[in-house]
Amino acid sequence: MYRLEPTASAAIAVIACAALIGAAPASGTGLWKYTTPNANDTIGIGTEIVASLEAGTSMLWKDTGGLANETCTSSEVKFKIEKDTGSGVNPQGKVFTWTVGGCSHTVDVLAPGTIEIKNIAGTTNGTVISKETRVTTKSTVFGISCVLATGVGTTLGTITGAKSSTAHATLDFNAVINKENGCGDATVTGSFIITAPTGLMVEAER
Repeated sequence: MYRLEPTASAAIAVIACAALIGAAPASGTGLWKYTTPNANDTIGIGTEIVASLEAGTSMLWKDTGGLANETCTSSEVKFKIEKDTGSGVNPQGKVFTWTVGGCSHTVDVLAPGTIEIKNIAGTTNGTVISKETRVTTKSTVFGISCVLATGVGTTLGTITGAKSSTAHATLDFNAVINKENGCGDATVTGSFIITAPTGLMVEAER
């Protein structure tokens, strides 16, 4: 009769455990309102999230060579949570408003797209992902138009969670976005304040 040696048995046990771990459902992300010392409140479906460019700062487009292509002094993004946590789902929703102003060239938002928020493990911060957003920029000097497109998913930047119930989370753009029309890629940076809701935190699904 064939007999498994102890080392073989141990190896099979390790493989079996690895298979079980691999089969575990993915963990999603939860949005919460800071209310400690009481339990934090869930921010769920239907919640409107508003982010405005920090006063006195600019949103800056540069080409990959570092040359500034566009500077805007105001911007506001609004979207509503349409999908919430559960079975590995991250909070996400369509952007219903994205405005820009005070720009050095002409900027038009052709399609605001959708936003998804994913927790950064071990923190109350999150990665912000843009999907199907298209923004056109047109040089007022040369008349050349380029379209920035986030496609099926482009990381826009990071939400840093609020540290109190009355504090504001922040959203820092730091993205490399593809340009259509053979214009190459662009880096987009900017510092936003999440004005609503206050006390926003991004955590792993509980």
